[in-house]
Amino acid sequence: MRKRYILVGLFSVLPHLYGISSPPLDYHKHRQTNTAAIARNYHENGLHLLNPQISWDGDNRGRAATELPLYMYLVGVLWGVFGLGALWGRVLSVFFSACTTAAFLRFLEGWLDERSALCAAILFAWLPVEIYFGRTIQPESFALLCSILSLLFLDRYLSSRLAGRVCWSGWAFSWAAAAVAIGHKLPYGYLLAVCGVLAWLRLGRAALRDPGVLAFIPLVLLPVFAWYKYASSGVYVVPTSWESLLLLLEYSRLPHYLKAQFLTRFPELTVTWPGMVLWAAGAWGACRTRAGRLLWLWLACICVYAVLGGAYTFHHEYTALPFALVNSAFMGLGLRDLLDRAAALRGAWRRVAFAGLAVVIVALPLNAAYRIKHWYRIEYPYLVGMDRIADRISDPNDLFLCDMREPSVPLFFLRRRGWSDDLWERGLTPMEWIAIHLPKGARFFMVRKGGPFADRADPLCKPVFDRYPLVYEGPGAIIFRIRT
Repeated sequence: MRKRYILVGLFSVLPHLYGISSPPLDYHKHRQTNTAAIARNYHENGLHLLNPQISWDGDNRGRAATELPLYMYLVGVLWGVFGLGALWGRVLSVFFSACTTAAFLRFLEGWLDERSALCAAILFAWLPVEIYFGRTIQPESFALLCSILSLLFLDRYLSSRLAGRVCWSGWAFSWAAAAVAIGHKLPYGYLLAVCGVLAWLRLGRAALRDPGVLAFIPLVLLPVFAWYKYASSGVYVVPTSWESLLLLLEYSRLPHYLKAQFLTRFPELTVTWPGMVLWAAGAWGACRTRAGRLLWLWLACICVYAVLGGAYTFHHEYTALPFALVNSAFMGLGLRDLLDRAAALRGAWRRVAFAGLAVVIVALPLNAAYRIKHWYRIEYPYLVGMDRIADRISDPNDLFLCDMREPSVPLFFLRRRGWSDDLWERGLTPMEWIAIHLPKGARFFMVRKGGPFADRADPLCKPVFDRYPLVYEGPGAIIFRIRT
């Protein structure tokens, strides 16, 4: 029996191999380099789990206000063992994605027939949002794995209740997995609602009297709130308080966000247009079953999560990952049903039906690849290898000043600490930008070779060329020494 979980997990690795060795300069590069930079700081400055550090606040080596950093810690551990740098973030994410596929199959087998569950697990691995974000250097794959593990082990606990015994180990594993999932991605609090649905469908009214069910939500939230309270005093990376989280939501544009979420992103990223045929068939058939009630309520919980997420879930496509799980379950049901219907036909109609299903199945990964192909495009390729330039012209502790809006990106590839921002967006001249950070210890200024800095006579950049020695000029960037 275990072989099919291993085979499904290995099968899910295939769509994640493309771009596995790419530097974190593809889509969502800012989030990826944030994660990779904190992981590298774990590796270089000691594996102290409770002290995640960033590199884009000058020489500040204090705690960063970030989500639960277990994923980043694990990348830092692998970095030290194998020495392959940011690649291990991708490898670890692919491993977690494979485990998610296997755990998803195991969970669905408790609710669906074996064929539907197997179809769902296979289809999940080929959905666009999972293909791409299942291999990025982000905690998304880990959080998704923990979310399905929480449901799997909670279901085991609830089933043991029905059998007249108590599997407290299942409850404990479910509690830990839920706490880790929500700790890594705070909006994954939707998972608690799904756990409630699961408990109600398994135990009915008895769930309201079950001590494990009643204690689950407060005991999951306790370590989550404890971490965010502890981290909130650090340097801002992600929202760690209700006030900072609410600033990201921007409910004033909610109608626009919802239109994009459910009319564009839902079919394109979490199902695919060919997959909508399977989804519709499965969703219709699910209306008549007990398992279907679980899937519809699960989907409703995620829809509420997407709505409440406002601008956050709109601007970050990876927040659609939870949809991929439940949508693939609908698609698995639909594929099984359509295969059975096609098999029941005779003659030419049977051949036509199977040919049509074959077209849908083949078109699904093709549509997925076409939809996200631009996500793999590498931006700022000149940054690759910039750490060797930095080693040649500076000491490891020298602070760099950069001109990129995503501060973690240039500093990660320089392998230096410092500051970065889009000074043109801020309305600052380069000399003003330098003047702000010279007293803070900035020693080098790296700027992209373009715009005003494409012409040394430009009045915005001429004072920099006149005053500071140019120590590096390459195809994409130039570096000045601004402090001797």
